[in-house]
Amino acid sequence: MMYKKIILTLCLCIIFNICVFADEVIEQPTNEVVVEQPTNGVVTEQPADEVVVEVPEKPRIFSPTTTNFESSITVKFVPVAEDISIYYTTDGSTPTTLSKLYLDGIDLSETATVKAIAVKNNISSEPIQRKYTITRPRRSSNNDTSQAPINLNTNLPKPKASSSPLKQALVQMEEQKLKLSDKFSDTSGHWAKEYIDDLVNSEVINGYEDKTFRPNDLITRAEAIKIIVSAMKMQPTKKANLTFDDNSSIPTWATGFLEVAIEKGITKGYDDNTIRVLQSITREELSVLAMRAFDTSDQGRQGPQFADKNEISNWALPYINNAVALGIITGYEDNTFKPNELVTRAEAVSILSKCMHKLQVR
Repeated sequence: MMYKKIILTLCLCIIFNICVFADEVIEQPTNEVVVEQPTNGVVTEQPADEVVVEVPEKPRIFSPTTTNFESSITVKFVPVAEDISIYYTTDGSTPTTLSKLYLDGIDLSETATVKAIAVKNNISSEPIQRKYTITRPRRSSNNDTSQAPINLNTNLPKPKASSSPLKQALVQMEEQKLKLSDKFSDTSGHWAKEYIDDLVNSEVINGYEDKTFRPNDLITRAEAIKIIVSAMKMQPTKKANLTFDDNSSIPTWATGFLEVAIEKGITKGYDDNTIRVLQSITREELSVLAMRAFDTSDQGRQGPQFADKNEISNWALPYINNAVALGIITGYEDNTFKPNELVTRAEAVSILSKCMHKLQVR
């Protein structure tokens, strides 16, 4: 009986130790990585780095600024960075990289719709679109005398043998003016022909050797200063003493005119001691130069409140207000002035012709 109790006790001890050992094994931490699944059963991926795609700006047309013409025109865009290309069409279709590549200008001789895109790193901008209407003057038939060309010389007095030398000189001057104003092949029907004739006849500006005036070409700062000084009836200095850091870029023919403009306070260059005469001139720059040359009144006139007034430089605003108030230059139909728009030869002669007839030289 006693042996049975001893054996039973030993069995109970063995069973107890087995249970304790099992609990310890279960509580030991494991080295396995437990991945918690989302409660909704959806596995969320980590977001990848965002790729920023740089879309180039639309091309901007700076010349011509109007859309109705009676002669051929050349459409030009604002210069872009070297890594940007402009592609265009003239039939109204949407341009692609397979369309014509813009280089220096788009020549139009008939009504056309120009569409263009800017492309950088194979990324295209939104297209820009502008329609240009070119209406040719109606030619008369052989039997239609109502549209026959007018002979401008018929009303000129013909000098007689006994006419005084003064009368003969006056007649010759009038004939010479007619020859000068009609000598260009690309100004007939142009909106600025009257102003072009005025400055050409006044020997303020000239055309080119190929008998063109190129009214829609841009005008540089050097060319603008030259015609301003000429419109003031002043001669260029024979020996200029210019000290700009970019003197080497100044054309020889421009140095004398530039010296006069500096002496008269018309221009003084930029803060970095450059003059940048080969750079195309902007509307606000030309307004300032013209008003400094001709307007003798105080800079106190109030101009219209243009929608883009904040884009006009503070140093230019008083001169622009004066120019607008005096009718020398106007804004656009959308109530903007576009101070940074580049100026064409036609626009420049228009401004200078008005200055010569409305204002006095300072």
